[in-house]
Amino acid sequence: SIVAGGSSNLIWASTNATSCSASGGWTGTKTTNGTQSVFPTSNTTYTITCTGAGGTSAPQSVTVTVTLMSDLVVTAFSVPNGLTGQALTASVTVQNIGAVSTGAGFEVALNLSASTMVCFGANNGIVSTGALASGATLTVSIPITLPLVAGTYSAVAMADSNCEIFVYKKFANLYAN
Repeated sequence: SIVAGGSSNLIWASTNATSCSASGGWTGTKTTNGTQSVFPTSNTTYTITCTGAGGTSAPQSVTVTVTLMSDLVVTAFSVPNGLTGQALTASVTVQNIGAVSTGAGFEVALNLSASTMVCFGANNGIVSTGALASGATLTVSIPITLPLVAGTYSAVAMADSNCEIFVYKKFANLYAN
């Protein structure tokens, strides 16, 4: 079993065979012992049959199961400038570019920091959403409070604040006066 976009290695070996042929998800003549990487986009069965002095083997098959996934990306976000300690509303747009729905809801979070942020850390604002269909886009409003210390801040928006679904990050400057 693989995740969509992944690969699987097919490995085969024969004894006393002089030739092998493939069918199903792959075709053509194969060596009597070998390995081949395959990149199926859906569930695919691969079959190999070998022939030698003793005759033809029974076909041997394996099915590679492909699990389709959702894939969330932050396509846009904005954080307004404001005064220190001021409550504001940020906007974050998320798109599911994956092959299937997220199935369940997820969280959209926004982090503010005086230094470059990574995915983990305290969320300054977070909103829970419902499921998002494949190809669908969702824009959420996230209430935040600006830091109490004036300065330039970076903002990082992400879908799923636990970083289980890692997303594209964009940075924006934010001034607390």
